[in-house]
Amino acid sequence: MLFFSSGVRLNELISIKLSDIDFSNNKIKVFGKGKKQRIVNFDNHTKDLMIQYLKVIEKYPLVKKLYNDNLFVNKKNKALKERKVQTIVMNNLRQLNLASYGPHTLRHSFATHLLNSGVSINAIQSLLGHESLSSTQIYTHVTIGGLKETIKKSHPRGEK
Repeated sequence: MLFFSSGVRLNELISIKLSDIDFSNNKIKVFGKGKKQRIVNFDNHTKDLMIQYLKVIEKYPLVKKLYNDNLFVNKKNKALKERKVQTIVMNNLRQLNLASYGPHTLRHSFATHLLNSGVSINAIQSLLGHESLSSTQIYTHVTIGGLKETIKKSHPRGEK
C-alpha cells in the first residue's frame, strides 16, 4: 500500500528507517536516485497498516536487542532486500491479471491516478522525485487514452 499511496521507488522503500517516518504528519523522508532527499506523503489508511505491521514485527524475538531502525525487516530483523520485495509485490499483483506488474507498476499507478484526478504534471514531477519533466510525461499517455475514450462515449460528436 505504501508504494501506491506515496509513489516511492523500490530502493527508496527498502531503505526507509523508522526515524524517517513522521506519523503525525503522514510524511516520510526518503533518499532517491543520487542520494537526493525528498519528502513523500501517505494516507491515513496506509498509516494504520504501517502501525499494524510495526505491532506484528515487535512480536518477533530479539527485535528490541537487534533493533536496526529499518521499517521493512524479515523474521531475523534484517532489512528486506529488493528481490524479496519484488517477489512479494509481483505475487500479489499477478492475481489481478494486469498487462504488467511489479513495484514500478504501483509507482506508475500512483502517477496515473494523480493525473486522472487533475493534479498538475509539475506537482507529480515533484512527488515522484523526477529531475526532468520528460521523465514524468511518460505517465500522461494513459490519461490521454482515457480522455479519448471519454470523448468517444460522451461528446456529441463522439462514437456513442
